Amino acid sequence: MVAQGVPVNFRNEKGDSLIMLASYHGHLETSRLLLAAGADANVPNDQGQTPLAGVAYKGYLEIAALLLQHGAKVEGASPDGKTPLMMAAMFNRLAILDLLLQHGARIDAVDSRGMSAVKLAKSMNAPETLARLASLGQTA
Repeated sequence: MVAQGVPVNFRNEKGDSLIMLASYHGHLETSRLLLAAGADANVPNDQGQTPLAGVAYKGYLEIAALLLQHGAKVEGASPDGKTPLMMAAMFNRLAILDLLLQHGARIDAVDSRGMSAVKLAKSMNAPETLARLASLGQTA
């Protein structure tokens, strides 16, 4: 599409950019091509969700690493204050949780309701995440 003249940061009617759509749906090579062509890894959709938060939710480790390599903000939060780390914690995405921590994600950040990653993991019954966070000194 980009080769045919579609702007690399084109957004659909929901505000989803091409990189948001490609990354959220697990298309690694398309994501790689878009980022190489200059796609902005931090463009949120109309709901304030970023590509990194989307892949943290979906569990696409390679795409998360790719987005981070291209400047995705590890602390980029949606309007409700949820960070990519919180999304990874809620859905037992341990490899992504570890990757985000390696890139400086704040383990003690809280969302707009005062919920931390460990509290969100507990609310979503994410036992593996709870064990990992406990090993890092975070308890609910």
